[in-house]
Order: sequence, then structure tokens, then C-alpha cells
Amino acid sequence: MEFGDWDFRAAVLTGKSRRLDRYLTQLIERYVQSVFKSQAAGKNVTRALVLLDADGFSIRKHACPLCMPILLRWTLTMESYYPQFTQEIISINAPPIVSIPLSTIKPLMSPETRDQLTIIGPDKRQWMKYLDERVDRSQRTQRYGGTKSS
Repeated sequence: MEFGDWDFRAAVLTGKSRRLDRYLTQLIERYVQSVFKSQAAGKNVTRALVLLDADGFSIRKHACPLCMPILLRWTLTMESYYPQFTQEIISINAPPIVSIPLSTIKPLMSPETRDQLTIIGPDKRQWMKYLDERVDRSQRTQRYGGTKSS
């Protein structure tokens, strides 16, 4: 997910926060469906690895006072309806300021989800090494050092 490219604030200010909520839930559904699809193909898959690219993240666009309820609802939806569907949640290109909204969201996460969360800054060598250890390059797009087409 190219999280940094999204503009939660614009959605809220234009009256589209409910639509954004539905979109975020649809994203979760897509990840869950990818696990089911892999299982149907005979693969031993029970969880998804979620990659969030926080390049471009800002408090103004993503965690303003009007935006935080969206992030909180998204977190509660994942915890309530899709518990333990993630193997790991990796956020790359995360600026230090991401810790501000994360400190509000983390208490809503189960201890298991908090343990699955990995935040890596903008050092491409660092996050590329981390991804190479966890995700085959054939499963990543070129943006993330892989060979997969969009």
C-alpha cells in the first residue's frame, strides 16, 4: 500500500470519509482474499504480509484531528473482524513523525498485532535488506526492488 500517497484530510474535507472507510475495509478484504486464493491453489498460506510505504506521510494529510478517527476505525476494523490475518505489517520510508499517530493507534491493537509491526525509516538499503529477508523479489514490484509487474 502506498500509504504516503493517500490524502485522508482531503477526503474528510470533501465529505468522503465514509467512502474512505469503505475503501480501507475493501483493502483488508483484498488481502484476506489473497490468502484464500493461495490456499485454494494448494499453498500453505494462512496469513498475509502487509507492506505500507509511508513515503510522503505527513501529519497534515494523514493524522490531522479530522483524520485520526479514520485511522482508529481502520485499526478497530482489522482487530475486530480480521484478527491475526497478518504475518507482519512492515512500514517503510517512515519519517520519525509517524510515531505521533502510532502512539494513539497502538493501544487499540492486540499485543500480537503490535508485535507484528515493523517500522523502518527512509534508508532504502535498510528496508531493502529487511524485505529481501522476508519477501521473494518475484512477489514485489520494481518500486520495492522486485520483478513483479504492478
